[in-house]
Amino acid sequence: MRILIAEDDSNVRRLMHEMMEMLCDDVIECHDGLEAYTLCRQFPPDLVLMDISMPRMNGIEATRRIRALSRNIPVVIVTQHDDDAYRTAALHAGAAAYFLKDDLSGLQTYLRRLHAQTAQN
Repeated sequence: MRILIAEDDSNVRRLMHEMMEMLCDDVIECHDGLEAYTLCRQFPPDLVLMDISMPRMNGIEATRRIRALSRNIPVVIVTQHDDDAYRTAALHAGAAAYFLKDDLSGLQTYLRRLHAQTAQN
């Protein structure tokens, strides 16, 4: 399983990378939405973990573009924005799920289920 982490904060990106190493074969990192979109075109991942507030292209727009590129690439928003407007915008852009950075336990559960489903297929 290949996961792309799009996160501008290097400390958060490193933490997420460490979490993902237990679940997948390949973890790719980038620091903004434009780079995430470009990487999805070149090396399509099985899953994208996307921050919202990033330079050059925010995570909502990057999600929209990635989902237009391929409906087979799920994008999961991982953000500090605990706000209904952001949640709604993310879901309308095509995000598969929305998790807050201050409580990543839900994300871990979601990823374990996704990994188990992928392993069965």
